[in-house]
Amino acid sequence: MYSNEETIYKNTKNLHQSMRITTDARFQASKRLNSMDNYAFVTTTVLSLGLILIPLLQLSGLKLYYPEKVLSAIQIFFAVAVLVYSVIISTAKYSVRAIEFSQCADSIKDLARNVKNALAQHSEKPLTESQFNEFNDSYRQCLINSENHSDHDYYVVRHTLRIKDKDKSEGLHWFDRTIKHNFYRFILKVSCGKKYIFPTLMMMFELVVIFDILGFTTIIHPFIIKF
Repeated sequence: MYSNEETIYKNTKNLHQSMRITTDARFQASKRLNSMDNYAFVTTTVLSLGLILIPLLQLSGLKLYYPEKVLSAIQIFFAVAVLVYSVIISTAKYSVRAIEFSQCADSIKDLARNVKNALAQHSEKPLTESQFNEFNDSYRQCLINSENHSDHDYYVVRHTLRIKDKDKSEGLHWFDRTIKHNFYRFILKVSCGKKYIFPTLMMMFELVVIFDILGFTTIIHPFIIKF
């Protein structure tokens, strides 16, 4: 049986571990959203430049392999695509959410530092139930104004912390610490990559269309002639 003092210490230690995981998960979520925001910016830039390039090619006098009406239809399609995609990323608010996640992580990190100091001083100054409740309430307050991180963020952080703790306590083989660990993280990141598929396909499609227009390729051109 645990004494009341030991129970409070154990609960505070578990709370600190939870704070540690949540802090890193929120930072991971912030990085993920910043990455998506940057990729969305690149996508809109590339699509917009392609939209500008097509009429410039028409004015240049170069031989183009698409009829004028088809070129006009393509310009309208890309204009609508840029507009729709801009609305989607504007609604997603990647940059704003990334800042909120980062601020939440900073708040929990400061609180976790205080909890860690209290745990370190436990032998001289035992933790009390009121201290534990205060730490717990502060932790909940940090979380209440922030959306939750994704399962992907949690699994990446949990695996990373597990590897660090095991390496510190037992020592890991270099293969587990580097190659195996990085491969697992890569698999987790690939599983989150589905949101990059649509913008990537849009940029590839635009590139193929421009190459077809200039006659470098004939990927889509045969289908246009057929219809």
